[in-house]
Amino acid sequence: MSQTNVSRVKEKPTKRRWFVLFLVCIITFINYLDRANISVAAPFISSDMGFDAAKMGLIFSAMSWSYTCMQIPCGWFLERLGPRVVYGIALFGWSAFTGAMSLTYNFASMIACRLGLGIFEAPAFPANSRIVTAWFPSRERGLAIGAYTGAEYVGLALCTPILTWLLVTFGWKSIFVATGLIGIIFTFFWLICYNDPGKSKGVNQAEIDLIKEGGGLSDTIAEKNKVNWKQVKYLFTSRQLWGMYIGGFCNTAILFFFMTWFPSYLVAEKHMTMLKMGIYGALPYMAAIAGVLFAGRWSDWMISKEYGIGISRKLPVIIGLLLSAVIMA
Repeated sequence: MSQTNVSRVKEKPTKRRWFVLFLVCIITFINYLDRANISVAAPFISSDMGFDAAKMGLIFSAMSWSYTCMQIPCGWFLERLGPRVVYGIALFGWSAFTGAMSLTYNFASMIACRLGLGIFEAPAFPANSRIVTAWFPSRERGLAIGAYTGAEYVGLALCTPILTWLLVTFGWKSIFVATGLIGIIFTFFWLICYNDPGKSKGVNQAEIDLIKEGGGLSDTIAEKNKVNWKQVKYLFTSRQLWGMYIGGFCNTAILFFFMTWFPSYLVAEKHMTMLKMGIYGALPYMAAIAGVLFAGRWSDWMISKEYGIGISRKLPVIIGLLLSAVIMA
């Protein structure tokens, strides 16, 4: 083989970014598993502890209170420490609070664990966005985002029947022990395997160049600049960002119904057995997996055909929300 050909082989980009995406998908899988496990256990929790629907509603919501409050602080930490450190701390923390749910004995202790869960789960999606921006050129980001978004629903679809079996066989506390242990174990795997493109051992210069040429950050830790209040103002005055806020709110409202009340609804109103509930409870997430993967691929395809980034990113979201509204109605 000639020296020129050898050089070309060496310059072929590695595929490390796809392994990084796999790691992100696994963590997102665990993240949503730990959010939604309580919905499977809810009928037994309310029966064992004597909680009415109002108290269960507060328990469901408690995670969202701390989760919302921690979004901006977690973004600040991500900018300075990077997703490797922040995600490692977050994954261990929310997994520990998930496991602690098995030790709760009253309403207050359950609320405390749910608040702790929300605090440590808050960095997850800001970190996902930061990682994808650093590791992927713009033309591949739709697929990457679709993949980790789909991982949310993979966890919920595959594990709802399994968690239901655990509940029926070993009791509701076993659900929290099992899901908490999964996250704690994976924390160490994350810390060993992940790093930024410029520091990762599994990436070559050709892949780094590919990422940079496509608009990737390459480094997930930002310079320590002072707060720019003009940028803060932009967060609240940008029409484009408000569109994202509203879209995210609508999507989350629908998702959280299925992640909280849907299993209880199937048991209380449709009189399903627990095992049957586990099967039917997985169906919305199975449909969501197909939807997000198709939408991400479709969005990237429209960009490649030069439809414009606005319509390429907005149209799948609009169609998805309209279909969700029809189904919920």
